[in-house]
Amino acid sequence: MPESKPASPSDLAILTTGGTFEKRYLDGLGELGFVGSCLKTLTKNARLAKSPRIEQVMLIDSLQMGDKERQVIVSRILKAKESRLVLVHGTDTMTTTALAIKASLDKPFKKTIVLTGAMVPVAHQDSDGFFNLGLAVAACQLAKPGVYIAMSGFVYEAGKVEKDRRKKLFLPTLSPRLKTSVKP
Repeated sequence: MPESKPASPSDLAILTTGGTFEKRYLDGLGELGFVGSCLKTLTKNARLAKSPRIEQVMLIDSLQMGDKERQVIVSRILKAKESRLVLVHGTDTMTTTALAIKASLDKPFKKTIVLTGAMVPVAHQDSDGFFNLGLAVAACQLAKPGVYIAMSGFVYEAGKVEKDRRKKLFLPTLSPRLKTSVKP
């Protein structure tokens, strides 16, 4: 991860779009859904030296996210006064959104944006979300301006990571295999 000077705590915001990270079990419906963001409670429990600004952009499953929603996210990032932003996002389309953000920002980058999420809702005891959020907050404060994804214990540059659904992990993007007409 490219390093820069640590950010001041007041220069950090956490934006949420929902995803599995924010889902909770809805007893009345017998399914997972959204009640509201858990980020204020999580950041309070994390005992951060200074609370970041928290903004709920939307609460949707990332499979429901399209270009319109991504444009809203980009707009909120561009309007944010902070130069360091963590974006809580669903894991299914996180890499697509990271690339859309990267393509939409002015060059050279002036902001550090780190996307993160969870494979299991934070409301569940065995969730990876709290760890991923901590990783994203730390990465956001140390990385140089750019767009990153913090998942599975690593921080990747946008475009250099993919979700491995079988392993339930985010892993470095594999190099494209050479196409050949010769069969083994």
